[in-house]
Amino acid sequence: MASGYITIRGGLYSLPLAALLAGLSALPVFATEKHALGFDVAISLSSKAEAALKSTHEGISLSATYYGEPHPGDEKHTNAMGMVDLGAEDINLPDGARTVHVTGKTVSADRLRLISGGPMVNVNLFSSRKSHDDNILACDFIDGAVSSLRSGPVYLRCGLITENPETEVKP
Repeated sequence: MASGYITIRGGLYSLPLAALLAGLSALPVFATEKHALGFDVAISLSSKAEAALKSTHEGISLSATYYGEPHPGDEKHTNAMGMVDLGAEDINLPDGARTVHVTGKTVSADRLRLISGGPMVNVNLFSSRKSHDDNILACDFIDGAVSSLRSGPVYLRCGLITENPETEVKP
């Protein structure tokens, strides 16, 4: 690097350093915001649900939908529920997996700028419908501030819908 320029791959590209830095600041997701949206979920199954998933080779899927309150007077970016959609993440857990890391990687810094306060998330678990046409699981779910999920894994319990388990809203 000489005279405020950076040379890439033996001189094929030469850019002013200021232009390179300006390009980096325009990236859609800042690393600190992206990592701040991640959290872990630990799943426990009733013995009947565990047996049913195993015997039918059914899986577990997770759907995380990020959202937030709009800035006052800036409701033009809201959905039908009056919230700003920030992004969604769908994860199919590998067979037998009972823990998952939700990254928040689909949420861009541009969307975060549209909200007042911190980002919120709604997380639902359901069967992956590999061997059943309909969902067979009833599970706890998450609906709240992402900041409240940072202290450790959020534990969600699932049972078969036919067991009629009580479910809770977490955190």
